Amino acid sequence: GAERDHLASVVSSAVNVRSAGDITTLTAAAATALRGAATLKARA
Repeated sequence: GAERDHLASVVSSAVNVRSAGDITTLTAAAATALRGAATLKARA
């Protein structure tokens, strides 16, 4: 589903990290994705 696709893009981004800024962005994106997933699970 969409979550799996998002996870795949996050992982591919992690593989292509080139700077500390990329890591910061990636961490923030992952935290946001996890929070969104938790919210969806709480509603279900």
